[in-house]
Amino acid sequence: MRKAFFLRLIFISLLCAAAACGWSSKQKEVLNAYNSTVQCFEDGDWDSAVNMVSCSTMNFLDTVAENLSQQGLTEYTSGSDLLSVMYNEYIDFNGDVTIIFVQGSKATVTVSSMEYSMLLEDGIWKLELEQLCRNSLDRAFKGSYIQFSAPGHIQ
Repeated sequence: MRKAFFLRLIFISLLCAAAACGWSSKQKEVLNAYNSTVQCFEDGDWDSAVNMVSCSTMNFLDTVAENLSQQGLTEYTSGSDLLSVMYNEYIDFNGDVTIIFVQGSKATVTVSSMEYSMLLEDGIWKLELEQLCRNSLDRAFKGSYIQFSAPGHIQ
């Protein structure tokens, strides 16, 4: 009798844990988009990765690349060149996705202790990295002649 009680208790606990770990359909969409984007970054498939990050991220990186080129750093011809640098130097996707919060056309994906934003653009979830890139570049250029006066514009 006691054995049956404990078996039922274990079974119910396992069912509760399985239900708690399940993702909603919206969360699954965001998770799939996030995982696909991360895979492109890890594979170095920058042509695909450019299409999987938000428009604001690419606009920012394109503007920064253009301004860096005007300052004599000609190896950065487009935002995709900078996207690979940002990934190699400042972006860390290591860890497990622990939480996905979806509210309308915005989502937050928590990976270990890092949060990444996703935006729904034209029906596709895209990774929003503009603020992360902006903050990373501000720190990297601190104390140099390069400063951002406006989004992506260098003084």
